[in-house]
Amino acid sequence: MDPKIRKVDSENRKFLTRWIEQYCFTLSDRPKPVSVCLMCNKTVAIVKTANLKRHYETTHQQFHKNFPLSSEARKGKLQAYLTSYKKSTALLVRCMSEQEKFTEAALRVCWTLNNHQKPFSESEVVKECKSEVATTLFEKKKDIVAAIQDIPLSARSNTRRTEISASDNKSSLLELLQKAPCYAIALDESCDIVDDEQISIFVRFFDIKSKAFREELLAILPFKGKTRGEDLFKNLMNS
Repeated sequence: MDPKIRKVDSENRKFLTRWIEQYCFTLSDRPKPVSVCLMCNKTVAIVKTANLKRHYETTHQQFHKNFPLSSEARKGKLQAYLTSYKKSTALLVRCMSEQEKFTEAALRVCWTLNNHQKPFSESEVVKECKSEVATTLFEKKKDIVAAIQDIPLSARSNTRRTEISASDNKSSLLELLQKAPCYAIALDESCDIVDDEQISIFVRFFDIKSKAFREELLAILPFKGKTRGEDLFKNLMNS
C-alpha cells in the first residue's frame, strides 16, 4: 500500500496575530495569502511556527538584540514596518486594479469588433473616437481622457487577446462536456466567403453547474471531399 502523502496546504493553518511581534511577520492580502517578513519582504509559503521562527532567528538576530521582545522600541519599530508595508501593497493593488480595468476595456472592444466582424485594425479608430468624445464631454477631467489613451488597442494586441480568450473558452467548454452526463452533437456543412467547404460542430449538453441545457458551437473545421453523411462523420472522428 502506498504511504499517505501529507498535504499541508489543506490543513487550514491560520496566521496568529502574536507572530507579528514575535517573528516580525504579517499575512499578505491576496486570494492565497502567505506570510511576509516585515523587514526583508521574504515570504514563507507554509504558515507554521517553526518556519517563521527559523527565518527570524537566522536572518534577523541583530534586530532581536536591538529591539527586545515586548519592549516599546520594538512595538514602535514594528508599527513603522507595518505602515510602510500597507502603503506599498496598497499602491501595488491600485496599479494592478487599474491595469485589469484597461485589459477588460480592451477585451470588450475586441468582443464588439468580433461580433460585428470588423478587422482589428479599426480598434485604433475606435480609440480615437472615444478620446474625442471624452475630450468634448469631460474637458475638465483630464484623467478620463488619459485613461482612454492608455487602453492598449493595437491590432496585434487584439489578435493575441482574441486567441487567448478563444483558447480559454474552448478549455472551459471541454471541461463542462467531460462533467456532463450526456451530450448531443449536430453537424452543419456550409461554405465560407471564398467557397471553401467547412463543417460547423454544435453540441447540446446539460450543464451541471447552472442546472440547465446549453447549446454551444464546439468547432469549425475545413472539409474536403464529398458531403455525404458518412463523410461528415469520418471527418468528425478524424479531427
